[in-house]
Amino acid sequence: MAWAAGALAREGQRVVAWDFDLEAPGLPFKMGFKGSDDMGPGIVGLLRRFQEGKPPPQSLEPWIRKVPNTETLWLLPAGPLASSEYWRQLSSISWKQLFFDSDSQGARFFQWLKEAMEEEFRPDHVMVDARTGVTEMGGAALSLMADQILALLGTSPEGIHGTREILRSVAGSSRAKEKGCPRMALVLARMPASLASPDLQSLRRAVRGKICQEAEPLTLTLDLELPLVVRSEPKLQEDERVALTDVDLRVHEDYQAILSWLKGGAVPEQAPGVQIPRDSSIEELKRGIALQQELAERLPETYLPDLASSLNKLSVSFLEMGRHEESLSAIEEAVEIRRSLAASRPDAFLPDLAMSLNNLSLRLGALGRREEALVAIEEAVKIRRSLAKSRPDAFLPDLAMSLNNLSLRLGALGRREEALVAIKEAVEHYRSLASSRPDAFLPDLAMSLNNLSNRYSDLDRHKDALAAIEKAMKHYQSLAESHPEAFLPQFGISLHNLSIHLNYYDRREEALATIKEAVAIWEKLVKKNPKTYYSNFVHSLFVLGCLQTDSAPKEAANTLEKGLEVLLPHLSKSKEAFSGLATKLLKEAKAARQNAGMDAENEIIREVSSILQISPDES
Repeated sequence: MAWAAGALAREGQRVVAWDFDLEAPGLPFKMGFKGSDDMGPGIVGLLRRFQEGKPPPQSLEPWIRKVPNTETLWLLPAGPLASSEYWRQLSSISWKQLFFDSDSQGARFFQWLKEAMEEEFRPDHVMVDARTGVTEMGGAALSLMADQILALLGTSPEGIHGTREILRSVAGSSRAKEKGCPRMALVLARMPASLASPDLQSLRRAVRGKICQEAEPLTLTLDLELPLVVRSEPKLQEDERVALTDVDLRVHEDYQAILSWLKGGAVPEQAPGVQIPRDSSIEELKRGIALQQELAERLPETYLPDLASSLNKLSVSFLEMGRHEESLSAIEEAVEIRRSLAASRPDAFLPDLAMSLNNLSLRLGALGRREEALVAIEEAVKIRRSLAKSRPDAFLPDLAMSLNNLSLRLGALGRREEALVAIKEAVEHYRSLASSRPDAFLPDLAMSLNNLSNRYSDLDRHKDALAAIEKAMKHYQSLAESHPEAFLPQFGISLHNLSIHLNYYDRREEALATIKEAVAIWEKLVKKNPKTYYSNFVHSLFVLGCLQTDSAPKEAANTLEKGLEVLLPHLSKSKEAFSGLATKLLKEAKAARQNAGMDAENEIIREVSSILQISPDES
């Protein structure tokens, strides 16, 4: 999950990761925090506060931490790291009182937390790491929070049976009946790297067959795709954090397949290829590197590739220990070795060189050496452009991704024109990829067009920004027509944003028609899943009301008051989380009523004003 959260954040998505594996919390270490970092009271502290009857906090900021070296990734940790106080507080939580007593309030707590998180951080994704076993914690995560479920399992009979029963219980839950069953996928975890592809394919089919066995009643029979796969290797068994940053590991192919599924893609039909096991511990790496260096002096063609791979992994190990200079030194040596290998055998080693250059760029960036980091990613882009020219099917996606990263590096240095050039090329590549494989790449194309619109806006080229967001909207429209469950919300968001761009150019009628379409989408989604989409609904009602104010003030008042009515239950439960939006709605509603010659107040305005403690004559 840590890898997927980081990958989404690198694409410009806003992500909040939640460590809800309370019995074995580990996300902070996987996401770059150190054992000495102050993680705050975490989710356990929030649960204790709620259980003791204290009011919700005004802000989640003391509980949520910004992930190091990221811009749009946050972590809600379980609690203080390596703290006896954490275990004491965890043991004092009464799960029976929260979820199973007749007056239990646990569901209300999780709903408040979800709503407050959405209001304060506006995440595109909230990712929850929870145990899938039959526990109070896992049940809360699956039953109350999940829109998508990735179920990790092995091949033991008890593991398959347990997973099947858990997923059946989710499919038959009252929430699934009311709002639709969450999207589900299986993940075969820790599969032997030496397992041949045909054998792995047979195993995938066998596991799916057992999970999807006919149930009683028949309505609980699961209909799932073949399992995704995460292969193991000795290094990951000893320190799985290395997989988060070492793109040289072939397990990244497995992670990319999982990320594609999370973004709405299908599970690959074919099993991944065989992966070569590799050593993992830092002491073994050091001993192995010393031996490889000695052997490489005598047989360079045989041992230099392994030496470069070990140096790359050593760099990651140093990075995890916070030893950034040593991490940089190791990856620099790996880059030089792979550059020499690629000079004599480019077909075999250029892809490895590009990956190591990507890692070098990350290490330099972590040390604040932005110019040098840019040089490294520029070289990676140059290599991947060459590779994609000869083998586009294999390397064009990597090139497009690197160009997106290059655009971000250039933008961070204020080189906005060049950043625009890079993202424009990324858009063209994604357009080409999407033309032949729309299911896999049309979402990436829409995302890159959105980023292109942002780059145009940075340069005050608002007309071009409008054109880009219009194209993004049309792609999301197409995706929503074929996969409404996955993409109708993104289509609604794109319509909302497009309306704002249209209004910038005084294309009022088009802006009005566009935001009305967005409102209609949110109204439809809210009927099926009010707790998930009410916030989008209220925000679009606000934009619609503002656009109606001049030409139809009475309609504007009705629209804005509807927004207040939708928001009122949430405002009553958590004034701190929703007071900003409620105040804006209230101000515009009063102005619209005044423009329409209506009384300044009615029942909903008085009720909201009372909660916000605003006097009747305040605007």
